[in-house]
Amino acid sequence: MAITQKCGQCGCIIEMPDEYAGEQVECQICHHIAHLPGRDILVSLGLSRAAMICGIVGCLTCLVPVMGVVGVVLGIVALSRIKRDPLRYRGRPMAVIGIITGAVSLSLFVSCFPYFRGFFAQRGNPSSRLVCASNLKGLKEACRSYAIDNGGIFPNDMQTLLKAAGIYPGALICPTDDEYIGDGCIGVGSGSYIYIPGQSIKCDPQNVLVYEKEGNHHGEGGNVLFLEGYVSFVKPYSEVKKLVEKTKWRLSERGVERVNEKSK
Repeated sequence: MAITQKCGQCGCIIEMPDEYAGEQVECQICHHIAHLPGRDILVSLGLSRAAMICGIVGCLTCLVPVMGVVGVVLGIVALSRIKRDPLRYRGRPMAVIGIITGAVSLSLFVSCFPYFRGFFAQRGNPSSRLVCASNLKGLKEACRSYAIDNGGIFPNDMQTLLKAAGIYPGALICPTDDEYIGDGCIGVGSGSYIYIPGQSIKCDPQNVLVYEKEGNHHGEGGNVLFLEGYVSFVKPYSEVKKLVEKTKWRLSERGVERVNEKSK
């Protein structure tokens, strides 16, 4: 990355490699000695510039609210540095622009969310399937972390899993589910996803761990999280039911084996 500095005497732009940061260089036009900005100033300018870019991108693509959040955070960090030592750090205008545009992008996302939700819910739109697959992958990681801390045993219910992982239940809603509970409560037999309890990492890897309720994606099928760790969209939904029935049958057989072992 090149460092640029305006000559204080002739006004021409001096450009040098970044290894010359903080050093004095001679202007090739008027031979005036100019002082290049130090690395701390470059870091501050980089944060401010990144905040501005993220904020503007967030405004242009309000479908991606994370860009607006990043713009606001980086802008606040840059402003705090500039406020602490204004003679040392620079880039205040860009940081302010990043905060403003980031906040605007978040406002646009919130106001336009109902339209986005309707768009993703359109029949045959694969985007809603990807959203649900991402939700189930998040649950997969949460289950894996819980099992590591609990001797390979998965939680007894969804609420325990979400609480242990710090996941807000309302964030795990299928975009095509118009009947989810208003407070975002998700548990066995309710919400967008159904969890099958009573399993561990020693169970059959083909067992279903979490699956979508019937009716999501206009009844075309549903995403299924298998114990092995992968997520697959299964259709029609009757095939999802078969997989769930097989899982419950295997779990019941495992329970009978345990009882027989104890009786012996």
